[in-house]
Amino acid sequence: YLNEKGPFLDPDQACSDYYTDVYWLERIRSLLLFQLLMNVCTRKRNILTLSSGARQVRGVVSLYRNLNAGTHCLSDTFGV
Repeated sequence: YLNEKGPFLDPDQACSDYYTDVYWLERIRSLLLFQLLMNVCTRKRNILTLSSGARQVRGVVSLYRNLNAGTHCLSDTFGV
């Protein structure tokens, strides 16, 4: 498990960092979806707004998938 401080050998530390990342990703994702819905509901049917919102959500989803792949790496390394 690597981060900017270098490798952690402690699986608890690795897992707690991972779940913190997931928590914040969920918060960001719900905020982006809420913002996207508000844009539609307030009749700002601006194609640019919607497409940039969709791009943001897609970016978060791909980041989320990468994190999910990270759990497999964690479980292989630490047996969690």
